[in-house]
Amino acid sequence: MPRVNGLEATKQILKGNPDAKVVITSMRSEPEYRRLALDTGALGFIAKRDLSLSALKDVLDGSVATAA
Repeated sequence: MPRVNGLEATKQILKGNPDAKVVITSMRSEPEYRRLALDTGALGFIAKRDLSLSALKDVLDGSVATAA
């Protein structure tokens, strides 16, 4: 993303709209990055290599916070 990364964008989105549901997708899949995504306030995290409608549905339904 130009100018701002997904973690910073999530902080800004949630600051302006605390009820927003943010799911971060990233090429990075390290456990530390997943933890940072959740610590930032994202509802969930999905590595782009694992991104699918079912993975997104699982995160949005609350059955998992991170997919694969």
